[in-house]
Amino acid sequence: MDAYDDKLNRELYKALMKGDEKEVIQLCLSIPEGPVHKMTIHMDTVLHMATYSKQADLVLKLLENLPETHLNKLTLQNDAGNTILHEAATSNSTTNAAREMLNEAPELLSLSNFL
Repeated sequence: MDAYDDKLNRELYKALMKGDEKEVIQLCLSIPEGPVHKMTIHMDTVLHMATYSKQADLVLKLLENLPETHLNKLTLQNDAGNTILHEAATSNSTTNAAREMLNEAPELLSLSNFL
Protein backbone atom coordinates (compact mmCIF):
# COMPACT_ATOMS: atom_id res chain seq x y z
CA MET A 1 0.00 0.00 0.00
CA ASP A 2 1.19 3.45 -0.79
CA ALA A 3 0.58 6.80 0.92
CA TYR A 4 -2.45 7.49 -1.30
CA ASP A 5 -4.09 4.20 -0.27
CA ASP A 6 -3.35 4.88 3.40
CA LYS A 7 -4.98 8.31 3.18
CA LEU A 8 -7.94 6.98 1.21
CA ASN A 9 -8.45 4.11 3.66
CA ARG A 10 -8.37 6.51 6.62
CA GLU A 11 -10.94 8.75 4.94
CA LEU A 12 -13.16 5.78 4.10
CA TYR A 13 -12.91 4.42 7.64
CA LYS A 14 -13.76 7.78 9.21
CA ALA A 15 -16.72 8.28 6.89
CA LEU A 16 -18.01 4.77 7.59
CA MET A 17 -17.71 5.15 11.34
CA LYS A 18 -19.50 8.52 11.21
CA GLY A 19 -22.22 7.01 9.04
CA ASP A 20 -21.53 9.61 6.36
CA GLU A 21 -23.09 7.79 3.39
CA LYS A 22 -22.54 10.66 0.99
CA GLU A 23 -18.78 10.78 1.72
CA VAL A 24 -18.38 6.99 1.44
CA ILE A 25 -20.16 6.95 -1.90
CA GLN A 26 -18.12 9.91 -3.21
CA LEU A 27 -14.87 8.25 -2.18
CA CYS A 28 -15.93 4.97 -3.80
CA LEU A 29 -16.81 6.76 -7.02
CA SER A 30 -13.30 8.22 -7.10
CA ILE A 31 -11.49 4.85 -7.14
CA PRO A 32 -11.49 2.14 -9.82
CA GLU A 33 -12.46 -0.67 -7.42
CA GLY A 34 -15.34 1.32 -5.96
CA PRO A 35 -17.05 -0.46 -3.05
CA VAL A 36 -14.98 -3.61 -3.54
CA HIS A 37 -11.81 -1.68 -2.66
CA LYS A 38 -9.89 -3.54 0.06
CA MET A 39 -9.50 -1.03 2.86
CA THR A 40 -8.23 -2.91 5.92
CA ILE A 41 -5.19 -5.02 6.73
CA HIS A 42 -7.63 -7.93 7.07
CA MET A 43 -8.66 -7.52 3.41
CA ASP A 44 -12.12 -6.14 4.21
CA THR A 45 -13.72 -4.26 1.34
CA VAL A 46 -15.80 -1.12 1.77
CA LEU A 47 -18.86 -3.36 1.38
CA HIS A 48 -17.59 -5.68 4.13
CA MET A 49 -17.16 -2.73 6.49
CA ALA A 50 -20.51 -1.11 5.65
CA THR A 51 -22.29 -4.44 6.12
CA TYR A 52 -20.42 -5.29 9.31
CA SER A 53 -21.33 -1.90 10.78
CA LYS A 54 -25.00 -2.58 9.93
CA GLN A 55 -25.42 0.34 7.51
CA ALA A 56 -27.97 -1.43 5.32
CA ASP A 57 -29.03 1.67 3.35
CA LEU A 58 -25.41 2.42 2.51
CA VAL A 59 -24.81 -1.18 1.44
CA LEU A 60 -27.78 -0.99 -0.92
CA LYS A 61 -26.51 2.28 -2.39
CA LEU A 62 -23.02 0.86 -2.82
CA LEU A 63 -24.43 -2.19 -4.58
CA GLU A 64 -26.41 0.11 -6.90
CA ASN A 65 -23.21 1.99 -7.77
CA LEU A 66 -21.14 -1.15 -8.34
CA PRO A 67 -20.12 -1.38 -12.01
CA GLU A 68 -21.36 -4.54 -13.69
CA THR A 69 -17.74 -5.42 -14.44
CA HIS A 70 -17.14 -5.72 -10.67
CA LEU A 71 -20.07 -8.03 -9.83
CA ASN A 72 -17.69 -11.00 -9.77
CA LYS A 73 -15.84 -9.30 -6.91
CA LEU A 74 -18.86 -9.51 -4.60
CA THR A 75 -17.55 -12.92 -3.58
CA LEU A 76 -14.26 -11.53 -2.23
CA GLN A 77 -13.38 -12.98 1.16
CA ASN A 78 -11.50 -11.25 3.95
CA ASP A 79 -8.73 -12.88 6.00
CA ALA A 80 -11.32 -14.85 8.01
CA GLY A 81 -12.91 -16.09 4.79
CA ASN A 82 -16.00 -13.94 5.33
CA THR A 83 -17.88 -12.62 2.33
CA ILE A 84 -20.24 -9.66 2.50
CA LEU A 85 -23.09 -12.18 2.94
CA HIS A 86 -21.38 -13.64 6.03
CA GLU A 87 -21.24 -10.12 7.46
CA ALA A 88 -24.90 -9.49 6.58
CA ALA A 89 -25.93 -12.73 8.30
CA THR A 90 -24.89 -11.32 11.68
CA SER A 91 -27.83 -8.90 11.88
CA ASN A 92 -31.53 -8.78 11.06
CA SER A 93 -31.08 -5.13 10.07
CA THR A 94 -29.24 -6.11 6.89
CA THR A 95 -31.85 -8.54 5.52
CA ASN A 96 -32.73 -6.37 2.51
CA ALA A 97 -29.05 -5.86 1.76
CA ALA A 98 -28.46 -9.63 1.95
CA ARG A 99 -31.33 -10.21 -0.47
CA GLU A 100 -29.80 -7.75 -2.94
CA MET A 101 -26.34 -9.33 -2.53
CA LEU A 102 -27.82 -12.69 -3.47
CA ASN A 103 -29.66 -11.19 -6.45
CA GLU A 104 -26.36 -9.82 -7.74
CA ALA A 105 -24.14 -12.78 -6.80
CA PRO A 106 -26.10 -15.97 -6.03
CA GLU A 107 -22.84 -17.90 -5.66
CA LEU A 108 -22.36 -16.14 -2.29
CA LEU A 109 -24.75 -18.70 -0.80
CA SER A 110 -22.33 -21.55 -1.44
CA LEU A 111 -19.17 -19.95 -0.03
CA SER A 112 -17.92 -21.01 3.39
CA ASN A 113 -15.74 -18.96 5.69
CA PHE A 114 -12.77 -20.49 7.51
CA LEU A 115 -14.79 -21.44 10.59
